[in-house]
Amino acid sequence: MNQYLIKMYLNKLTTEDICLFAQKEGVHLSNEESSYLLKTIRTHYQELLYGDPTPVFNEAKKHLSENHVQIALKLYHYYKEKYQSFL
Repeated sequence: MNQYLIKMYLNKLTTEDICLFAQKEGVHLSNEESSYLLKTIRTHYQELLYGDPTPVFNEAKKHLSENHVQIALKLYHYYKEKYQSFL
């Protein structure tokens, strides 16, 4: 059931949602960066939630600034731990 809900949420997720979340965290993304993140999240969410996220973050280094990758890693670990019981 959780996987279904996650998939439904991801289908409704927009680049604007990503930009708003990033802004709340003090990060300003370009249109290209937010589009890349949306595509990556939709494509690799299972790896990010249940597998090894290392390849996903390594690929992100090619598309995002080093600072944005470091912030994304920090937020990833924080929220993964916070919501682990729901996954």
